[in-house]
Amino acid sequence: MLACAPGALVAQHSAPLPISRVLADSDGDRVLDLLGRRVTVQGVVTSGPEAVGSSAVTAVIQDTGAGIVLFTREHGRLLGRVRRGDRVRAYGTVRQYYGKEEIVVDSVVRLGAGAVPEPHDAFAADLQGERLSGRLVRVAGRFLVEGDSGDGRKLVLRDRSGEIAVWLPSLLRDDPVFIREVLESERAEVVGIASQYTRGTDARGGYQLVPRDGRDFRLVRAPPYALIAAASAFLALLLAALRSWVRRRQAESRVRETAALNAQLALSQESLRQIIDALPLHIFVKDDEGRIAIANAALARTYGVTVEALEGECDRTASPVPAEAEQGRLDDLEVIRTGRPKLIPANPVTSAAGERRLIETLKVPYRFSRSDRVGVLCIGRDVTEERETQEQLRRAERLASIGTLVSGVAHELNNPLSAVMGLAQLMLMDPRSGEDVESLEMIHREAGRMARIVADLRRLARQTHEAEETPRALVDLNEVVHHVLRVRGYSLYTRNVSVVEDLQPDMAPVLADRGRIEQVIINLLVNAEQALGRITENGTITIRTRVESQGVCLSVEDTGPGIATESREHIFDPFWTTKAPGEGTGLGLSIVHGIVADHGGEVRVDSEPGRGARFVMILPRTGAAVQPRTTASDEWAPDAHRRLRVLVVDDEPPLRLILVRYLEGRGHHVDEAADGGAALRCIEQARNGDAYDAIVSDLRMAGIGGMELLERLRAQGTGMDRRLIFVTGDAASNDAERLLAASGVPVLIKPFAFGEVEALIERAASI
Repeated sequence: MLACAPGALVAQHSAPLPISRVLADSDGDRVLDLLGRRVTVQGVVTSGPEAVGSSAVTAVIQDTGAGIVLFTREHGRLLGRVRRGDRVRAYGTVRQYYGKEEIVVDSVVRLGAGAVPEPHDAFAADLQGERLSGRLVRVAGRFLVEGDSGDGRKLVLRDRSGEIAVWLPSLLRDDPVFIREVLESERAEVVGIASQYTRGTDARGGYQLVPRDGRDFRLVRAPPYALIAAASAFLALLLAALRSWVRRRQAESRVRETAALNAQLALSQESLRQIIDALPLHIFVKDDEGRIAIANAALARTYGVTVEALEGECDRTASPVPAEAEQGRLDDLEVIRTGRPKLIPANPVTSAAGERRLIETLKVPYRFSRSDRVGVLCIGRDVTEERETQEQLRRAERLASIGTLVSGVAHELNNPLSAVMGLAQLMLMDPRSGEDVESLEMIHREAGRMARIVADLRRLARQTHEAEETPRALVDLNEVVHHVLRVRGYSLYTRNVSVVEDLQPDMAPVLADRGRIEQVIINLLVNAEQALGRITENGTITIRTRVESQGVCLSVEDTGPGIATESREHIFDPFWTTKAPGEGTGLGLSIVHGIVADHGGEVRVDSEPGRGARFVMILPRTGAAVQPRTTASDEWAPDAHRRLRVLVVDDEPPLRLILVRYLEGRGHHVDEAADGGAALRCIEQARNGDAYDAIVSDLRMAGIGGMELLERLRAQGTGMDRRLIFVTGDAASNDAERLLAASGVPVLIKPFAFGEVEALIERAASI
């Protein structure tokens, strides 16, 4: 041991130095700056204490920056006093022993339990130097064995950066189970101290990784093959066993049993052929030139040829698509070059008939017997239907999310639509000039059409085609066409679209919901306008009505670009569109189809690319004559009725105000409440006087909603629950439909006519 330099003594109780400072070599002469000096260090024991030979004990301590070996020849200073994980303070002399840095300790003080520092992740190449010397590191790689050393088997850990020697303590080195697990591991993670080691008198022998004990080894075995890999292993083992059996039998009796062995070999090969042909997997072998040496029936069926036609062919001649053949050849060469299996998740394969399938293929290296040539054994599984099912599930999830959004938007639109229609009804009840009445009639009619669009959206969101009970009357299609063209005239004019009306006079009427038929014609016009917008020259739209043998027909024809043949079967699907983003939602024609189907009719399309498109709506005929249309002002003319006491409950102030104004205008005494709690207080106060003849309540409200209000009224047992009337804009949702069906309470669907409200109030008051 080197002597201390003059003046180098440090007081035993001086402040601990960082271990990295103790290991410093500022001038690069491979001699520590503090060599021979007495120092105090502090850290956590990460290895040992361990007896070395018959008289020495060593341990490794680590602080946040580095680690160093503690050395003593007095066992009592370390053994039995400290253990791995203890936080200690050590005092001693710095020395270099055959290139290793150590502190020859005079005293060690245990400070309590400490946290073992987290290992520093490193590569093998990082440990080939002094930068990480003494540090606790973790290296991941694969173990190799390079013969024996003086201490026994020498283990080497290899990663992608290089190799590093791993020192095994005798306890592990002599454990055959541990050594076998190390050698059989596919991958290992080792935690240890980066250290410099020596050989003989060579103080700069090299570098190694010193694990602390068996807990520092994390060994991972090679994972088993999946189903496809298992099949390939099975076939390879079967073939090897057959060949070994044949060779053994030939060696025992080459002359006497040659004929019998050849027959048995042929039978075995035929059995093997039957086995691989019976499997639903693609099984084939290709040589290093890409020729198919062995193929089974499943592969031949996919290509649409026979097995004999495949064997002996190369990729370029077996596949009708050059790009597929070239990609397959590149994958084969990669497997042959690397010697590693490769899984292709979705390999496209096109048959001779042009049918395209998706094949999941595992390719593994295959060495031909009695030859040095290496080919590829391929095992494939047809995943076409599986991928299509996954795509259908993703599409269904997307449609479900869009349907939820549409349903929510439709519900939110019902409240403002109810307010607009209600205000129009109230204003029509007052004496007004003819021009004002006409304007209010138009407001009410267009708002009603919007309400029917909302109802259609709700039905689409629920993905049902059930016909709703809507009021229907005899409708003149010619009159509806004139009205729609007045509404859409400005848009058509500004787009330079010419409209030709070819309407048959004295058209037979149809029994229909006028508003929904208007919606059909508007959607067909908008669809034609957008089609014409994709051409540069001015376009023409022709609207034609005819009475034909199959029914009353209305057609909308444009001179646009037409519809592709492959698109015609999808044009009535919800949310399907060929238009650019922002030009369409894919709902218009789906709504048209649903409305016409609800009326017992059908929609046909006639189109060719470059020759425009013609949509024909056919509705059933009726022999009755069209009656004059009832106006909104006629519909709400006041009748004689009795005066009732009514409670209106709604958290939407506009709707509450409209109902109150209408009922008060009809002479009823009306109270109002903003939620179910306020309604219960009004009912409690009314017990002291006249009870309510009817209660009109919204179904969904903040706080106490309509269903809770019903339950509380039933619990009171006063019979007021039988006078309750629900108003809702969410009857199309499954939850609301289930609740309303179970309640037995009359329901008004927003938007509604005042006549419907008064009829239900009269019925509730008579109970």
